[in-house]
Amino acid sequence: MLDKKWVFKELVKDDRDFVGLLAYAMYKHKKHTLASTLRDKGNSEDVIIQRTQDFHDNALDSNSLRVYQEEAKTYLNSLIANIEQEHKTRFEKEKNTLEAKLKADLRKQKKELIDDISKYKAQDTNWPYRIFVWILSGMPSAVAAIIITLVVYAGAMAMAGEDQKKEVISEMVQKLSGVSTSIKE
Repeated sequence: MLDKKWVFKELVKDDRDFVGLLAYAMYKHKKHTLASTLRDKGNSEDVIIQRTQDFHDNALDSNSLRVYQEEAKTYLNSLIANIEQEHKTRFEKEKNTLEAKLKADLRKQKKELIDDISKYKAQDTNWPYRIFVWILSGMPSAVAAIIITLVVYAGAMAMAGEDQKKEVISEMVQKLSGVSTSIKE
């Protein structure tokens, strides 16, 4: 008696051989379809067993195993391509949604920025407000004190006589330079 060949062993190399596993499933599906068709036509179980055994033997002796493997490869490649296309379509849709949201957000922020600049420019042209802020701030207040001092000094000089003007100028030069000088008439 000859050793029985197993279609599974001929098609499947190992547990990770997805093409072989799918090819075996296709073989089993065709064998099942043959048995179901024979049964539906009223054939006896002996005839069905004999015909499925012939189907098994023909599959092992012919080119059928290679055909099952090619069909399995084609099916898996088609399945992978469909999955890739579905993911690509979904990711493109998400990308387009995010890009549209980004554009809308940028338009909104640009409008807000332009509005803020317009408000700032409107404040910028309010001279009384700017003078008020300038007077209240630290460094410009020191400048304002110097200007006020100079205005008061200039007013006092305008009312003073000629001799008093020379004396005040002489004292001011002495204090600023640290040198004692006298102005002669």
